[in-house]
Amino acid sequence: DVEAARAERQRACLAADQARREYERARQLAAESIMSEDLLEKAESARDTSSAACKAAEAQEARFAAAVNLARVERRKTTLIAPFDGIIAELSVEVGEWTTPSPPGLPIPAVLDILDPSSIFISAPMDEVDSASIRADLPVRVTVDSHRGEEFPGMVTRVAPYVLDLVEQNRTVEVEVELENAEFAATLLPGTSADIEVILEERTDVLRIPTGALMEDNRVLVLVDGVLEERQLEIGLRNWNFTEARSGLSDGDKVVISLDRVEVADGAEAVEAGEDEE
Repeated sequence: DVEAARAERQRACLAADQARREYERARQLAAESIMSEDLLEKAESARDTSSAACKAAEAQEARFAAAVNLARVERRKTTLIAPFDGIIAELSVEVGEWTTPSPPGLPIPAVLDILDPSSIFISAPMDEVDSASIRADLPVRVTVDSHRGEEFPGMVTRVAPYVLDLVEQNRTVEVEVELENAEFAATLLPGTSADIEVILEERTDVLRIPTGALMEDNRVLVLVDGVLEERQLEIGLRNWNFTEARSGLSDGDKVVISLDRVEVADGAEAVEAGEDEE
């Protein structure tokens, strides 16, 4: 082991140091003709041999130390350390099971999935035709299936730099949104269904109608003195729920929103819903 190799290195190097000093004394004695050349050569040979043994012991210690470091590195690879604080969402192995790194081209399930509840965001596909209008920092309205009837403000944090072309859906651009209320976002379960509405522009104090009341070519039906009258509108901003009417309507006009029957047409007689007759 490393300790034994270190002790052997110390012993060999001490012996080499002793042999070197003995050679120096023998060389001085030989210079004074007190020691023979044969004894000097033996001292020199002992010095060289001891020096080589010291170097060999140092190399052996280094090899043992390298082996220990390698073993430590390999052991660290068997310990998974979470890169952040979170919650274990899924564990695919059990105690005692073996797992190996995924080989190239053959993905295998992760050992575990960790969720960070403090970094919940919404990922939504947007039609590619809208990609030129959407950018980071735009405000967003978010609705969540688990909180029906509520809207939550958010902001676009990322717009993907490419278009997804999947067989199952239209060509889309992935958009990421973060909610303004981080505490509320942390309560949402990952995977929860949500819808986003990116706000490109806002206007106040304008006339608006339900978007479902619009017919083809931006026409609507208005109830005037018991008769349906068709109007052509100039529209402005619109979303799934409401459409701005710039012209063609006045405040207080009664716009028809039930267009699912054939008899609902221009010139037909009608009464406002809630009256005795229809």
